[in-house]
Formats: sequence, C-alpha cells, structure tokens
Amino acid sequence: MNKIKKQLIIAFVLIMTIVLMKPVYGQTKPIEVEIPVHVDANEHVITITSLDAPLPANRTQVLKNETKSFTVKLYEPKTYHYTLIDRNGQRFTTVIFVWVDSENRLQATISATQDGEHKADITFEEPKKNQSTPPYKQPKTGDQTNINIYGYLLIISFVVIGMIVHTRKKNK
Repeated sequence: MNKIKKQLIIAFVLIMTIVLMKPVYGQTKPIEVEIPVHVDANEHVITITSLDAPLPANRTQVLKNETKSFTVKLYEPKTYHYTLIDRNGQRFTTVIFVWVDSENRLQATISATQDGEHKADITFEEPKKNQSTPPYKQPKTGDQTNINIYGYLLIISFVVIGMIVHTRKKNK
C-alpha cells in the first residue's frame, strides 16, 4: 500500500509539472519597444498605464508640439496592452504583439486605436471648442405602434394580480 501511495504522488507531481510548465526564454534578449506619441501645439500631460504589462520608468510625460516615446522593455513573446491618456480625456489603446523570430530574437509590432478606430499614429490634439452634438432624431422604422398602451396594460396587470393575491390571503 505504501508503494502505491509513493507512485501516485510521483505520478501526480509529474503530471502537474507537465500541465503547469511554461516556456522559459532565457536565451532571448529582451526587446525595447518605443511607443511614439505626438502632441499638437498645446501642452499635454500624457500618462501610460497597463494592467498586464511592464511600465516604463517615465510613466508621465509633458509634451508641447513635439514627439516623444514611452520605452518599455519586454522579455517574453505575448500580447501587451497599454492605455495612453491625457488630462483632457483623450485615450489611446495600444497593443504590442511580441513574438520570437527564426533567429530566436524577439520582434514586436504596435497597433493603436482611439474610440474603437485604428490609428496610424498616436497624436493628441486639443479638443475642438464649438463642438455641438446634433439634436437627437428618432429613426424612422415605419412602426406606428403606440407603446404607451402596453405600458398602461402592464401597470393594470400588476394592480389586478396584487388585488387577487391580497384577496386570497384575506380569505385564508
């Protein structure tokens, strides 16, 4: 019985080692990836954040009519997510995809989006002053149904059900 327990423990340890094994990239050199940010003529304070990726040493930069970069050092092939925000509320989501090439070197590509739209570069601009939102226009669907009637029927139904439940409780 003791021998079977030892064998089961050894088998369990081997299986867990295989299941939880993660590749080690000790022979690949880390890659430094620059995330370039451009700012128009006005001063912007740009902050970089991430929940799943290493952050650069300078997490906040003040830029005025210039281009600077946030440099991040990445050690393994995977997808890294960054968010760049300025104090006006402009936000860029940046994804860095890192992979190992045929010569065992890390390579990276950068992709940026703003409000769900792909951007070729990360450029923070001053918000436009006289932006007015167009008035809401109800779309024309061709349906002329008066929905208020259904709302009233729903309310009346709840009242009738409540009265029935109350009457049944009173009669018991």
